[in-house]
Amino acid sequence: MKIIFDIGANQGQNLNYFLEKADVVIAFEANSNLVLKIKQKFKEFIDNGKLVVENIALIDDENIDKINFYVKKGKGITSTLFPDNPDEFEKQEVKCGNASLLIKKYLEIYKISEIEYIKIDIEGADHLVLNDLLKNNIL
Repeated sequence: MKIIFDIGANQGQNLNYFLEKADVVIAFEANSNLVLKIKQKFKEFIDNGKLVVENIALIDDENIDKINFYVKKGKGITSTLFPDNPDEFEKQEVKCGNASLLIKKYLEIYKISEIEYIKIDIEGADHLVLNDLLKNNIL
């Protein structure tokens, strides 16, 4: 069984491709507006269990469960944990989780030992997740 993790799914623009290449795709996205759009657009894949969508920000600290998240005013597509100019963003408090622990959880659920692919695009927090994954030998 092949599994792909899409960390920072945004609008789901990569999901069709990932769904063709894997048996199951796990998508993580912190922006709740974008998660709603993904859930509407990919309802069929969610309903048949091929796609799991989690509304969560991934970080490297397992002791934090909520974090400030910033969504660009007016656009709603651009969002980040670390805005360059906070005045251009609306602050929201979002659920967060540790990347390596969540990935291990899904590997256990699906009884998979190898990951087909991990895509990380989380607007300035990529290094936190990548360091966490490498530290925990998730390749």
